[in-house]
Amino acid sequence: MSGVLVTPFQAPFMARALTELVLLAVICGPVSVFVFVRRLSFVSDALTPTIFPGVVIGFVAGGVEGVFAGALIAGVVTAVALTLLTRRGAVTDDASTAVVLTAMFAVGVVLVSRRSS
Repeated sequence: MSGVLVTPFQAPFMARALTELVLLAVICGPVSVFVFVRRLSFVSDALTPTIFPGVVIGFVAGGVEGVFAGALIAGVVTAVALTLLTRRGAVTDDASTAVVLTAMFAVGVVLVSRRSS
């Protein structure tokens, strides 16, 4: 029975995949606990769609090389917007995250739809 579990990992690519998974578990485990305890789960989930307009602008401005810079700038803009919206306490964290997520994703969709093929 143990041979069934060990045999697949004798292939070099499977051993590498197992090593990468172990590294990810060691690194991401404590980070995910921190995110959960600080109640930032929705914020971390919302960052993915909010960088969409930055990816589009970066691609239009600099091609494939500009995608990372555009995504980074959009991520920073999202973080600043969320901080400014929640600083006064008039809007809850979840509500501000939902508004920024929706607005940024909508901007990205508009930008993609306006770009000619």
